Amino acid sequence: MGTLMVHCPVTGQDFFSGVETDRLSFERLPAFNAMIRCPLCGVDHAWSKIDAWVCERGEGRPGDAAGSMRI
Repeated sequence: MGTLMVHCPVTGQDFFSGVETDRLSFERLPAFNAMIRCPLCGVDHAWSKIDAWVCERGEGRPGDAAGSMRI
């Protein structure tokens, strides 16, 4: 089980979207667009499936040496 992560364009930091899922379940979701209130900057950000990724325990941002798989 992992956490669905989103990137804050204001702070440049990643944050937990409030959704726990696994990669396979997330991969099976249809494309979507959504809004989320960012806990880092307090602004509502538009995001979509391609903007999010599942981060499992001990993993970093996609592309990091220990990065999670972006779906």
